[in-house]
Amino acid sequence: MLCPNCKQDAPIIYRGLNAYCTACGQPRSVLSTGSVTMAGQPAKVGGAVVRTLAYVVLATGTAFSLLAGMLFSLFSSTAGLTAGLLFGALTLLVSMPMMFGGKKLEKSGADEQNSKRAQAVFALAANRGGVLRPADVAGSLQISLQQADDFLTNLAKTRGDEVDVDVTDHGEVVYKFPRLFVVGGSQWTGATSKVRVDAPAPEARVATPQARVVAPKSESPAVVDAEFEEIDEAQGGGARQARR
Repeated sequence: MLCPNCKQDAPIIYRGLNAYCTACGQPRSVLSTGSVTMAGQPAKVGGAVVRTLAYVVLATGTAFSLLAGMLFSLFSSTAGLTAGLLFGALTLLVSMPMMFGGKKLEKSGADEQNSKRAQAVFALAANRGGVLRPADVAGSLQISLQQADDFLTNLAKTRGDEVDVDVTDHGEVVYKFPRLFVVGGSQWTGATSKVRVDAPAPEARVATPQARVVAPKSESPAVVDAEFEEIDEAQGGGARQARR
C-alpha cells in the first residue's frame, strides 16, 4: 500500500504504539501495511524457542542415557552399554531435527526482515533522490549506524546493478541508487525512452516575415473613363480654337 504522503511503496515502522512511514517519516495508520518492526519476528522467536527446547531435550536425554547405562551396568556391562547407546540415539533422533528446524526457522525470519528492510531502503532512496547515507537508514529503520552501514554494504554486494558505493570529496561514504536518481524534477527509472518530435500542424506553423508588395487599389472603371473623356474634350476644344 502506497504512503498517502510520499506516494512510495514503503513499509511502516512502529515507535511505541504509533506507526510511521519509513520513507518520509510521516504518521500512517496502524496495520495499514507490512512493518519493519514485526517483519520476521514470529519466525525468529519461534526458531529460538524450538532451538532452546532442542538443547533442553539433548541435555536431559544425555543425562538420562548416562544414568540408564550405569543402572543397567549393575547387571552387566553389555546391558549398561546397550541401554546407554539406545537412549542416547533416541535423544539425538529427537533433538537434532528440532535444532536444525529451529535454525532454519530463525533464518527464514531474518530473511523476511532483511527483505522488508530492503524495501524500506529503496523507498527511502526514492524519496531522497537516489542517494543515501548510513545515518539516513539508521534513523529510518531505528538501527545502529554500524548495522545500517553493514546492511547497505551487503545490498551493494548482492544487488550491485542497483546500488553503488561512492566516496565524496570530504571522505564520506554514500550509497547511490542510479535507477532512482531525480533528474530535472522527475524520477529517472533507468529506462531510456525515445522522444518523437513531430512537425507542427499547418495551422500551428508560424510564417517567416517576408516582404509583401501590395498593389495599389485601382479606381473603378467608370471614374477612369470619365476622367479620360474630360481630357479629350479639353484637348478637342483647344484644337478647334487654333484652327480658327
